[in-house]
Amino acid sequence: MWKKIVTGFVTGSLLLGSAMPIFADVTVDVTGNGTGATNTVDVKVKCKQYVSQKNKTDATVNLTLTGNSGENNANGNTGSGVTVNTGDVSNTANVTVLGGDNTAEVPACCCGEEGSNTAAVTVANNGSNTQNSVTVKKIKKQKVKQKAKTKANVTGTLKGTTGKNDTNDNTGGTVNQDTGKVTNTATVDVTGGSNNL
Repeated sequence: MWKKIVTGFVTGSLLLGSAMPIFADVTVDVTGNGTGATNTVDVKVKCKQYVSQKNKTDATVNLTLTGNSGENNANGNTGSGVTVNTGDVSNTANVTVLGGDNTAEVPACCCGEEGSNTAAVTVANNGSNTQNSVTVKKIKKQKVKQKAKTKANVTGTLKGTTGKNDTNDNTGGTVNQDTGKVTNTATVDVTGGSNNL
């Protein structure tokens, strides 16, 4: 007895967002065998599609802003007026943290256009009493994973001093003190990452 065994195994993979599709078209013909032939056809079309994306953003910002226009001394003056003008103190801190983005364009499973992986088996024109066994398997697996993480640690210290002026022991005149103002502004913007499929 004459036996014919035909086995087909086709695999296509898309790993880590690879943009190159793999097409698999399998054709098997079992024809023209003699009497009593045994034919076994086992065709497996397998495609695995994996897309994995990950981004991580860590930001550590330490701010120390100090301004001082005070602690002026005008002491011991005689016979004239004393004027102390202290300027303004302004501290401004702007911190912006932007997380990363994931964007994936995943083709239809599997590895290209839908239906691009095909298997055709033809068993014809064999002799009498032939035994033919045909098994066709199409396996498709698709897995898409995206992850985005944004972490921001911001520590700020903003100080301003315009006072603490000394005008002591002045004789025979007027004493004027003008103390400026202190303005502290801190702005923190944190925008996390995004995932798009």
